[in-house]
Amino acid sequence: MASYLLTPPNAEPVSVDDAKAAARLVGSHWDAQVAAAIATARTVAEHETGLRLVTQVWRHELDAWPASTDLLPELAPTAVAVSYWATT
Repeated sequence: MASYLLTPPNAEPVSVDDAKAAARLVGSHWDAQVAAAIATARTVAEHETGLRLVTQVWRHELDAWPASTDLLPELAPTAVAVSYWATT
């Protein structure tokens, strides 16, 4: 199965200002580093837990039609579109 991120999150779950306040950082020169750290932490947390913390659009391509016992990657999607190709 291949997974592709179609629409990345438009906002992180924590703002840069909140993260800077929690880390007791002062000054705008920290903004880029803190923003990168927030995005990295969200990505790692999503990978480790298997959950999505913010709204994203993913495309999952399966090699074959899933069996009734197969679990799809998204446990609670808000919208699903299914298309398939027959070899004949």
